[in-house]
Amino acid sequence: MSETSKSTSLPSLSNGGKFPRLIYGTAWKGDETAGLVYKAIRAGFRGIDTAAQPKHYREDLVGQAIRLAITNKLVQRSDLFIQTKFTPVSGQDPDNTPFNPNDSIKIQVRSSILSSLKNLATPQGDQPLSTDTYIDLLILHSPLPTPEETLEAWAAICTLPFNIRHVGVSNFTLEALKSLWDHCEERNLRFPEVVQQRFYYKTQYEAEMRCWCKTKNVVFECFWTLTGNHPFICQSESVAKVMDTAIVSREIAMYALVLGLGENIAVLDGTKREEVMLEDHSGLKRVQEWAITARGKIVWEQALLDFRKEISDLEE
Repeated sequence: MSETSKSTSLPSLSNGGKFPRLIYGTAWKGDETAGLVYKAIRAGFRGIDTAAQPKHYREDLVGQAIRLAITNKLVQRSDLFIQTKFTPVSGQDPDNTPFNPNDSIKIQVRSSILSSLKNLATPQGDQPLSTDTYIDLLILHSPLPTPEETLEAWAAICTLPFNIRHVGVSNFTLEALKSLWDHCEERNLRFPEVVQQRFYYKTQYEAEMRCWCKTKNVVFECFWTLTGNHPFICQSESVAKVMDTAIVSREIAMYALVLGLGENIAVLDGTKREEVMLEDHSGLKRVQEWAITARGKIVWEQALLDFRKEISDLEE
């Protein structure tokens, strides 16, 4: 695909499919989690990211906020895309783990999913609360110590009798991801539909993995998009060009360019400030509208081409 044709992607908040492109990240929010998630939903976020990992997430408070938002008629459950994770023993606090680390991997996965379903339970029909609910996306938070253990955990995620609509992985190398993909093919398991990775200079912005994901129709979810890129790419000429011409903040310009890399890209946004939550949605919409004007289209396409060069993006 030529650079000119590549540059036409716009920073839309919808990919026309099942995954939101701007997702509220709830890591490290602690006791503030419920209030922040409620504000995020009120501000327009429909994707919520959490994990069954008390060390870094309060999944119970995420559920509390979602239930309050539904009760107050801000949203219905079907409006939301809730993703959580099975975090292996290595990523857990040994004093606060949602499963018994001495159990088999399959039982660990089962216990973790049950704890997530309980935490994220929402009102169902006439019932005030039901654990007979679903998870939109379950992510394997990281590979396990051996490929065999990783495959065992993945097989459990794919085959346990729970209503898990989509499955994905996080913190995988491309080699490990390709190996898992091959095993899924051999064993007739579900393929990962989402890959969640850091997006920053130390991993070369995962250019190879993003390119591979595009060929497989896999969604690539970026995190550390701002935190990992200050003052590097966030201060770049391409970001400044969108910021100055579309009249948005530097952060929104950065998000817009990352989303512009392809319709399979999504971004985690973990702001704690309600005004920024609102601004991120309105600002991205403003960039999208600006980028289809006569002047905006020219600037946007050049900025996106420059951004691709700055991150050494690969031909798609």
